[in-house]
Amino acid sequence: MEWQPIEFLLLLSGMLLLTVLISGAFKMRINTYKGVIGERMVRRLRYLLLERVLRFPPGQFQRVSQGEIIATVTSETEPLAGFIGDSLAQPLFQGGTMITILTFMFVQDPILGIVAISMIPLQAYIIPRMQKN
Repeated sequence: MEWQPIEFLLLLSGMLLLTVLISGAFKMRINTYKGVIGERMVRRLRYLLLERVLRFPPGQFQRVSQGEIIATVTSETEPLAGFIGDSLAQPLFQGGTMITILTFMFVQDPILGIVAISMIPLQAYIIPRMQKN
């Protein structure tokens, strides 16, 4: 197939635009699901927290208003929504990246792939101990 430079440039530009749109759609879906998961988990956490608050002696509720209890529960749990969504999305993203890199290593040089895989248990042992300090 013969391509003129301008036609080839337009084809490549169109392919880049399509790739960017697909990538943006994936990111939008991932962020939407992260938000949904975060809100669901925060709602469950609020229910658990309110259930535990109701275990206090009834005399405690005479000194504290209902609005204050609800405001406290809400303000304590709201910042967790983003962390909960990321706690699920980040390991999946990092795991996919690791699998892609290891696949590339095995395709390029199988010995390099074996060496890389053999280092994973050592890293899994050393890195958490380094992060403790």
